Amino acid sequence: ALWLGKYKKLRFYGVDMSNEHEIYRNERGCVEHWIGVARGMGLEIEMSKGSAVLRRELYGIETA
Repeated sequence: ALWLGKYKKLRFYGVDMSNEHEIYRNERGCVEHWIGVARGMGLEIEMSKGSAVLRRELYGIETA
């Protein structure tokens, strides 16, 4: 989608990448990187509500 350059919005469904599965935990950072690249290119990103992608706490920021 990024290479073609003709999309304005990316929707992610079924890309949950929860911490319960080690393989997803290790690959989630790559997915988040490419989402960042897409955002930098001006694309709108829509994630499914249950997805763990883009939902982790940031280091050094208190959430309480």
